[in-house]
Amino acid sequence: IIRVSIPIFARIYDGHFSRFEWYQVPFWLFMVFSTGYLYLLALMFLDRIARDLQGKLFYGSQLSWMISYKKSIALRDKKRYPTINFFDEGTILTWLSIRFVLFDYGRKFYLRNQANLSVYILTFLGLVAYIVQLSLFGGRSEKKTLVVLLFDSFVIGIFIAKTLFLGALINDHFTIHKKLLKEMQTLLIDFLSLKRYYFDSNFKTENFVHSYGVQVFRKMFDVNPFNPKEDDLDKYLKAYIKGFKESIEYLTFFQRNQPLRVLGLTTDFVLIQRIGLILSTIVAAIGKAAYAELKTSLTSS
Repeated sequence: IIRVSIPIFARIYDGHFSRFEWYQVPFWLFMVFSTGYLYLLALMFLDRIARDLQGKLFYGSQLSWMISYKKSIALRDKKRYPTINFFDEGTILTWLSIRFVLFDYGRKFYLRNQANLSVYILTFLGLVAYIVQLSLFGGRSEKKTLVVLLFDSFVIGIFIAKTLFLGALINDHFTIHKKLLKEMQTLLIDFLSLKRYYFDSNFKTENFVHSYGVQVFRKMFDVNPFNPKEDDLDKYLKAYIKGFKESIEYLTFFQRNQPLRVLGLTTDFVLIQRIGLILSTIVAAIGKAAYAELKTSLTSS
């Protein structure tokens, strides 16, 4: 509504409506409706991209909770599903399969969204370049066009900033998942290297994870000071640690080859900071030019 109203009020301000013939009114109303409808469709498409990314972000957060044994992990979404039993070799493979399905489902649509977002960013950059040209070199008659373009760039910029922020959070989950898997791998390495300590009959700890791990492995291998079965336990832990290493390599491969990209660039917070710095510099230049023009007009009057 605001976007359609700007040209109308501009024409009223310039007195153009006083020179309108009656047969031009239907044509003008049709143009107003068409412009507003197309503008609404464009914004709805951007909003659809953002909603799809929010779904991916929710999946990433819940997957992080599932492999985190710490309650202090900082995630946007609340925990909805229980932590997996990562002392069972099959659970981590199941987790990887779930992750692959959730992030690979609708991949063609996901890639189209990346391409469409890149087109919107190019359009936004074109608007910004044209705004700079009008601000520094435009005449008085082009100021109305400048107002419309400023509004367009502001609205589109908000949607683009939202999608880039969501994309950076999604890509950040690659690092979060790798970090959590490494913590679990380190825990298993501790059990392997300090098994004499953990499986001693006098072993006591207030750490629930360590205590539960000892109970699981004792039950699986009948580990005790009189029947340690170290060979079976060593083989299991070494194979499981190797599985964690391969899982981390798997995530590293996808982090390198299948992150969310716009214009061929991986979306992260460093990219967002650079874009924000460039835009703030442009806004400062436009503001300085507008202030200089206003000062000149006040001096001449």
